[in-house]
Amino acid sequence: MTDGGIIGDPTEAALVVLAAKAGVDADTVRADRPRSGEVPFDAAVKYMATFHREPDGRTRVHVKGVVDVVLDRCTDLLTEDGIRPLDDDRRREILAVASRLGNTGLRVLVAATALVDRTPAAPDHGGRAALPGLTLMSVAGIADPPRPQARDAVALCRTAGVAVKMITGDHADTAAAIARELDIVGEVVTGAELERMTADQLAERIDGVGVFARVAPEHKVTIVRALTKRGHIVAMTGDGVNDAAALRAAHIGVAMGITGTDVAKEAADMVLSDDDFSTIVRAVREGRSIYDNIVKFVRFQLATNIGAILALLGASLAGLPAPLTAAQLLWINIIMDGPPAMALAVDPPDNDVMSRAPRDPGERILSVRRLAAVTRAGAVMAMGTVTLLAIAQERTGTDTALTMAFTTFVLFQLFNALNARADDGPLLGRHQFRNRTLWLVLGNQGLGGLGAFFMGSVSLASVAQVRQPVVLVRADWTAAREHVPDDGGRPCVSTPYCEVLLALDPRDECGELLDFALQAAEHRGATLSVIHAWQPPHSLGGPNQEGDAPGRRDTERELAELIDPWRKKYPSVDVQVHTCRGRPALTVTHAAQGAGLLVVGRRIRLATMGSHMGRVVRQAMHRVACPVAVIAHD
Repeated sequence: MTDGGIIGDPTEAALVVLAAKAGVDADTVRADRPRSGEVPFDAAVKYMATFHREPDGRTRVHVKGVVDVVLDRCTDLLTEDGIRPLDDDRRREILAVASRLGNTGLRVLVAATALVDRTPAAPDHGGRAALPGLTLMSVAGIADPPRPQARDAVALCRTAGVAVKMITGDHADTAAAIARELDIVGEVVTGAELERMTADQLAERIDGVGVFARVAPEHKVTIVRALTKRGHIVAMTGDGVNDAAALRAAHIGVAMGITGTDVAKEAADMVLSDDDFSTIVRAVREGRSIYDNIVKFVRFQLATNIGAILALLGASLAGLPAPLTAAQLLWINIIMDGPPAMALAVDPPDNDVMSRAPRDPGERILSVRRLAAVTRAGAVMAMGTVTLLAIAQERTGTDTALTMAFTTFVLFQLFNALNARADDGPLLGRHQFRNRTLWLVLGNQGLGGLGAFFMGSVSLASVAQVRQPVVLVRADWTAAREHVPDDGGRPCVSTPYCEVLLALDPRDECGELLDFALQAAEHRGATLSVIHAWQPPHSLGGPNQEGDAPGRRDTERELAELIDPWRKKYPSVDVQVHTCRGRPALTVTHAAQGAGLLVVGRRIRLATMGSHMGRVVRQAMHRVACPVAVIAHD
C-alpha cells in the first residue's frame, strides 16, 4: 500500500484494505511475523498458504482459498466464544453464507490458520492431506464487478452472431450472478460436471451452456475442443501460465497485456493492451470492416479490367477502332483506378457491420454472386463505351469519337467506385457520403476527366496522329477524307490556320501526292503550299549564291511544269510553291506550324538521316501538332 493506492493483485489489495478497515496494520504484522515459506496459488488446489516463524519455534500457517476446498481442511471454527469444533451444522451454515454472498455477485474467499511444529510438505496435485487441522477464521466477499462497457460489448456480440461463454474459477453462484448482470444466457456447468462428461456429451450440450464455473486449466482445453468439434471459430482469453495450452488450442488465443504472464503472451495470437473485453469486440468489428474493404477493392479493380477487355473485344468485333490505347489503359489503371481503390481500402465500417451473421470461413472473396455483379458492371461500361464510339464516329469523325470513348470509360469509374461500395444495399444512400476521402478523389478525377475531354477534342487526337502518321494507298483515298475535319466544303474556321502543306521529293509519285493534297485543300477551302527542298551540288563547300541560282531556277521551272496541269483540274485552290535551300528543315518546320494538314510521300517518310527532306519531315512531325498523311505508292 502506498500513498498513491494499492499496488499488486486486486484480490490481495482488497484483503489489505479490509484489514485496514478492521484496524490491522499489514506492514506491522509483516514486520513482526516475517514470511518463512509460501505455497503459491494454484488453480488445481484452489488455495494458497504462507508460513511464519513464531517466537517459540513453531510455525504459523495462514491459508486462503475457495470455500469448499479450504472448508474440507478445517476442523475448528473461530467464534465469539473462542475456537469451537466445526460440526456439520456449522459447515452448512458457512456454505449458506457463501452461497448468499455469491448470489449477489461477490467472489467468496475463506481464511484459515494453524499452528504446527514444522513446516508442512507441499501439497500434492489433489491438495489432499497437505494442511491438516486448520481453524476457519473468516468468510469474505469481494466485489469484482465487470466493466461498465462489458454488458454493451456482450450485447453487441449477440447481435453479431458471436456467442460469449464465461469460464471462471469462481463459485457457480457467483458466476451465475455475474452472467445475469452481463446478460450471458445459458446454463451453468461446473468443472466437476465437465469431468463426468465424455467429449461427445459435452459437444452436444456446449451450445446451450453459458457459464463454466470452478474449472481447472485442463477444462479450458476440453471446452475449446468441444466448440471446435461443433464447427465454431473459437477465441479464448487467458492470463496465467496454465492458460497457455488453451490459448494454443483455440483458433485465436488472446492474452491479457496488463495482468497476463509472459508465457500466456507467447502462446497467444493477440495481446490486449488494456485487458478490456470490449476491445475484442472492436477488433471483430474492425476485422469485418477490413474484409469488406478487400471485397470492395477487388470488385472495383476487377470490374474496371473486365470492362476494358470487353470494350476492346467489342470494338474489334464491331469493326471499330480500338477505344483505348496502351497509354490510356496505363492511365486508367494507375491514375483513375489507383486513388479510388486506395480510398475504398480505408472505407469506414458500415453501420450494419455488427448486425450480420458471421460469414462462412470457407467463403470466397469472389463468390458466384459477386463475380456475376462484377461481370455485369464491366459489361455495362464496355457497352456504353463501344456504343458511344460507334455513334460518335458517324457524326464527328474517328479522332473525336476516340476521345469521347476514352473520357466516357474514365467517367464510368466514378460510378464503378460507388457501385463497389454497395455490395448488398442500394447504390444511392446516406452511407455513400461517409467516405470523404473517396468523394475528394472522385471529385478531382471527375474534373480531370472532363478537362481531358475538352482539351483532348482539340489537340490530343492531333498529337497522336503526329506520332503515328496515317498511311494511305490509292484505295484508301475515300477513307482519307475521314482524317480531314468535315466542314461542309466551307472554309475551315475551327482552327486559326487552314493551310495544307505538301512536302515533295522527286522520287515519290508527285502526281498522286498533288491529287490528294489538292483534294484535301479543296475540301477544307484552304490554300495548298508546296514545299520542295533541294540540295545544291556543292553545298558541302559552303554557300554559293551565283552558282546555285541556275539550279534553283531549273527546280522552280520543273515544279511549275508539274503543278500547272493540276491547277487546271482544281481551279478553286490557291497553290503556292516554295523552294528552300541550305536549311530546308527550318523552313518547312516553320511553315508546318500553321498547317492544318501535312502531306508527305513514302520516300520522305522512309528517308535516311542524310536526306534533307527526311530531317524536314521528322522535325516537322515532332514539332508541330497537325495531322500527317503519308501517301504510299502501293
